[in-house]
Order: sequence, then C-alpha cells, then structure tokens
Amino acid sequence: EESWMEIGSKYVVFYSDDDVWHERYVLLPGDEEGFFWIWTPDDDVYEEDMRGKSDDGPAKVRFVPVGVKTLPNLRKAVYRFRDDVTDQTLLTKVREAHREHKAAYGVAGLDLEQSVRLPSGDAKTLGEVLSRKRLTGKGPIQRAAPKGPFGPAGPKQCWRCAETRGSFQLGDRISPDESVDLILGASDAAFHREGLWLRGELVDDAVFSEWLAARRREVGLTEPGSHSGGNAATGEGVPAETGGDPGGLAEERDLRILPILFDSAEERWRSLAEAVPEYEEVDFDDFPLQGPRTVYRDVRQLRRSGMDFIQHHESWIKKSGVRATDRSVHEHLSICRVLHLMASYDQLNLPSLASAEGLNRRRALIEMAHQGRPEAPSYEGADEILGVREATDGTIVDPALTQHAARRQAAKAEILKQNRLAAEEKRHAGRRNEEPDKNKQPDKGGKAGGKGDKNQSTP
Repeated sequence: EESWMEIGSKYVVFYSDDDVWHERYVLLPGDEEGFFWIWTPDDDVYEEDMRGKSDDGPAKVRFVPVGVKTLPNLRKAVYRFRDDVTDQTLLTKVREAHREHKAAYGVAGLDLEQSVRLPSGDAKTLGEVLSRKRLTGKGPIQRAAPKGPFGPAGPKQCWRCAETRGSFQLGDRISPDESVDLILGASDAAFHREGLWLRGELVDDAVFSEWLAARRREVGLTEPGSHSGGNAATGEGVPAETGGDPGGLAEERDLRILPILFDSAEERWRSLAEAVPEYEEVDFDDFPLQGPRTVYRDVRQLRRSGMDFIQHHESWIKKSGVRATDRSVHEHLSICRVLHLMASYDQLNLPSLASAEGLNRRRALIEMAHQGRPEAPSYEGADEILGVREATDGTIVDPALTQHAARRQAAKAEILKQNRLAAEEKRHAGRRNEEPDKNKQPDKGGKAGGKGDKNQSTP
C-alpha cells in the first residue's frame, strides 16, 4: 500500500537505461497505488511509479534514512541535490505538488492527517503544510465566525454586496450558500465567491436606494457614470470629495498591491499560481506606454504552463539556442528575477503597474529578437514593442499629426492611381476604335458582265 512511502522521505532510484543512481524526495501520493509526486535534483516535480521493476519508472528504489548521505553497496555514482534541502524548501515543493495534483485529479482522496517528515527531523501533518493565511499584519487569533444557517429573508428583503470586488458590484444581489458563507449577525454576512471574500448586508427593498447611496459615500465612490478616474467598469479607486476639503478624501483601495499572504512558516510568499486570480488590470487614460497591455496575458500563460518567471527564463535558455554567455541572457535573467520578486515577495498587482509592463515588454523584445536567429538577434521595431512615447532621435512630434499626414498622403495617392488607370483605359479604347475589322470580308463586286451571264445579248 502507499503508506510505505512517507511524505518528505528521501530515496535513490536507478533506471535500467542509465548508469547512475538519482536522489528523489517524495512529496505527495499520486492518483494510483504505487505512484507518488517526486522532486528531482533538476528541480522537476512530477508523478512517477515508485514500486520498482516497472515499465514506466525506476527499476530499483532504495530508501535513504535521515542523516545518511550514502547508502552502502550501491556500486555506482549518485546524482544528488547540490545543496542541503531545508524544511522551508521541502514545504514549498510539497505545496507545488499539491497544486499539480489538484489540477490533474482534484483533492478527493488525499489524507490531510498523514505525516510530512522534514529534513530537520520534525514532522507536520499534510493539512498543516497546506494551510495558508492571508494577513495584512500579525495580531491575536480570533475565533472563527460560525457558518450558517442563514435566517430566512423577509418577502421584501434580499442580501446585497456591501462592497465592489472582482466581478461583483456594490448593491448586487447575492444568494447565501450555507456550506461556505459565514453569518456575522442578523443583517451581516461574509460570502465566498470566485476565491474572494465579500461582505454582504440584508437590505429592505423599500430603502435600497438610500442604502446604496450611503454605502457609496462610505467607500468613497461617486454615482455611476460620474467617475473621473480609476476603473470605470467597477468604480474602484474613485475617490469622493468630502466637504470640499482636498485632504478629506475617503479611503480607497490601492490598485498597486495585493493583500499580503504568509505561508505556514510566517514568511511572506505568494506563488504566481496564487497571485493570478487576484490580479486586476485597470485602464488609465494617462498610462505612459503605448500599445496593448501584455502582463495579464503572459502571467496567465505562465500559470497554465505551471511556471513562474524564473522557470520561464530557464526554459527559454534551453529552447532558444542562445549561448549562456550572451549578454542578453544576463539581462533576461535580471528582468525575470525582478518580476518574480514583485509577484512573490512584494505581492504587487502586476497588470496595473507601468513598471511591470515596461519590464515585461523588454523581456518579450529580447525573446523576439533571438527567435530563429540566436546568434544574430534583430531589434528592429524595438520602440514600437516597448511602447515608448518619446522618439529615440529627440524629435517631438504628435503621433496624431503623423497619422493625419499619412491618411492625407494615402488619399492623394489613391486619387493619382485612379486618374492613371482612367487615362490608360481611354488610350486602350482609342486604339480599339482605330484598328480595322479583321473579320470583315472585302467586296468582290457583282456578277453582271461575266462570262457566264446568260442574259448577255449578241449583236
């Protein structure tokens, strides 16, 4: 049975088509008996048959006890982890394997009470390892709010969203789900939707307009249609002036950051897979870069591929054919490291940041320049890709003026083209009228006076 391999335990495996042993860490039981999610010295995480003597997996499997570096009688070299594995590193890999398992099979069948053996010798349950906390600061632990049952709403009452978040707007109707939602009071509740917690209130239909206006003033939103900035779709980030005091602006959500997420070791960390559902791309009229926004699309693509920016860099190096000593490789790595830290440690809302957009476009430019020509990159069109508004030669020309001139020149060129075609058509028509009809037979004259004329009289 599967319990013979404890999570966090180390093994060495031997493949029949190889000549060395390979170290492996067990991260999670797989979907079938004898299959486990494992971690390799190459930093790969995948599911493998660990029973030994299998057609698709290692032929030999040996357990390595804690504190033992080399097993006796292996008789061959061992491909090891370069650095000593710490508790935190192992826990991070266990969570990564759990995300992969969840994406492939769901979470049904996982025993959260099974033990996770750490390199230090300590042990935790799988449930403790997978638990995550969303915090903006550390404080005393509060008692959890009770889940349902929700009291029946009156005939002219309904639950309403008391805030704008995600795809939910302030004042939207919302139906309670007692299995996940929390009742906070007679008319207050917390609703879990689309991975977000929303505050809701039970509102009488007769006073809905007054309630909505009051809530808008409380959260600092103007009336719909009167936004002067921020996200026009949701109304977020739009301050309302209070009493004409420029300094008395209502508190608003900062679109540049996400709520801080700590892991079980109380350290700031958020994986890209955890960050993408929280991301929000907000359009600003004064956004400093031209062209389409790229960050949101690219992070979603990385999430679907199961990679972060650092892993994407390593994958690009292997597949692009660019030499490891090329200066572009060092620049690409630096950009990917900065984007990785912005997402994982700083926990910023990357799609709404011009700085992140600028870095991501530079990363994309490097990859496009080397595509198909790793030894001779071409940076043609760099200004258009980077979206810079200033010309590299120092000229100051309004793009609208350039577009206007181009349209006028195109219109003039089209007129000249049509005039030329009309003149050529007239010339061809004149030539056709001047040419004789080749099919017309010449006139041979009448038959009168001929030799065979029977009516000819004789003197």
